[in-house]
Amino acid sequence: MMARGKADFKARRERLGLTQQDIANALNANLKTVKNWENPRQTRYRISDTAWEYFDRATDIQSQQVAYARSIVESHRLEFGEGPIVMPITYYRDQSTYDRFGRDAGPYGQANATSRAIARELERMGIQVEFRYPDDETAPLDSVR
Repeated sequence: MMARGKADFKARRERLGLTQQDIANALNANLKTVKNWENPRQTRYRISDTAWEYFDRATDIQSQQVAYARSIVESHRLEFGEGPIVMPITYYRDQSTYDRFGRDAGPYGQANATSRAIARELERMGIQVEFRYPDDETAPLDSVR
């Protein structure tokens, strides 16, 4: 396995839509410790294997969710011969909205990062996407996460 550094840690955390506090909470770690994992001047703070494993699991889950959304669109195309004109994707304004409407427990930033990853994949497939808040009258019935 190649060495992973502080910048890689921060980039992965941000790509997953997680805050430093989210990581601290998930790993039952001190927020200052997580901050030190990202600080290049704090060379004595080694990023824990548990943190990397957490990122790997979260990345795998996000990839599975993107693949699932892709498979739904592909199934729709096979059955109906075309994709939807616009694919609605749920997006959350804040944690309290996510807690009310989200499917899983966790930080809303992570759900939004997954929604953005799904949108990128669908747009790559030529599908137009539209983000919608779950409490909008035009929101999709199923939340994406």
